[in-house]
Amino acid sequence: MFIIGVTAPIVLRYKNFGKSQFAMTLETFVELDDGINCGSAGFASNLDRALTYADHIIHNVGSLEAYLATIKTINFADSEAVRPKWDTYFLELAELVSRRSNCLKRAVGAVLVKTLRIMSTGYNGAPFGMKNCNAGGCMQCAKKVEDDTGMEKCICLHAEQNAIFEVGRSKSECSTLYTTTFPCILCTKDIIQAGVARVVYANEREDKLARELLNKALVKVDRISPYVISSYFKLV
Repeated sequence: MFIIGVTAPIVLRYKNFGKSQFAMTLETFVELDDGINCGSAGFASNLDRALTYADHIIHNVGSLEAYLATIKTINFADSEAVRPKWDTYFLELAELVSRRSNCLKRAVGAVLVKTLRIMSTGYNGAPFGMKNCNAGGCMQCAKKVEDDTGMEKCICLHAEQNAIFEVGRSKSECSTLYTTTFPCILCTKDIIQAGVARVVYANEREDKLARELLNKALVKVDRISPYVISSYFKLV
């Protein structure tokens, strides 16, 4: 058994509420909504806190008809929906780790796993003791360059590097590296040197040279559709 939470933009909820027999201004509705969701004075309910207990959350951003249609397409008997497989589990943990990144270009998270045990985690950012990217520490990030040109001028360590450096080669040999994006050529060399046996990534953006090196080094590479569980229950 699992719990599903449902959220929707406040304007959409007000619009749906307006179809009821109770007339209410948007201002009054927002005040009431804040009280119910956040547990303000005078309200016993706290839906925001209740949502933290949900296993999955559906973001209803369309019409009621579209929402009901989406509900019908969900296969609740799917074992992946009830309990994520190991690859999904570790990849979603990597996504969570990425939220710690302060990079202004792209937040990346990585989790290093061996025999189904987490060895280390890493996210991209400035080295220890240096000013963070979002504080002006990396000029390359400040330029907001969209591609990977000028990487030699970037002071940041990448998520994959941080995860590997945390444990060293002796513990990373024959491990699996889960990362939210395909490794760049710099991280690929570290992955091979560290003896990582497998890379699992989510983002379809791929470095061709990095892929060639991983193939030559016999590092297995697999892609999983980004965050299967989250997207499975997301209403689009």
